[in-house]
Amino acid sequence: HVEQGTIPYSSTCQVAIKALVGGEFLFPLNTELVSGVYAISVSETFLKPIKLSVQHCVVLKHKQQAEYLSFAKSPLGPPHEFEVIEGGQFPTKDRHGFIMSDSFCLIAILKSWLFPGEVNVP
Repeated sequence: HVEQGTIPYSSTCQVAIKALVGGEFLFPLNTELVSGVYAISVSETFLKPIKLSVQHCVVLKHKQQAEYLSFAKSPLGPPHEFEVIEGGQFPTKDRHGFIMSDSFCLIAILKSWLFPGEVNVP
């Protein structure tokens, strides 16, 4: 979703979104990929963040289940080492997550195998 005022009125902007089928992706420990990996690039810098909607494969029946999902990002160029990012919404009974973004990179949704608030122990 792109709100009015996100790009200058006199500008034209090209947005490219590619679903990546395979690659050497590195995800944080105790997580698994539950969405596609999407490469997002733009030809112009946006003045405001845009709302991204990403489909995932988790059936969320209860609000607490959403606490196990998070967005992750990685730079467009290799290595594709993903890091969890703060924010995002995962409504129940919807297989989409939503997040505001002002940077463009690889983005995906991950499911954590840890309880919310629990940390990885090496």
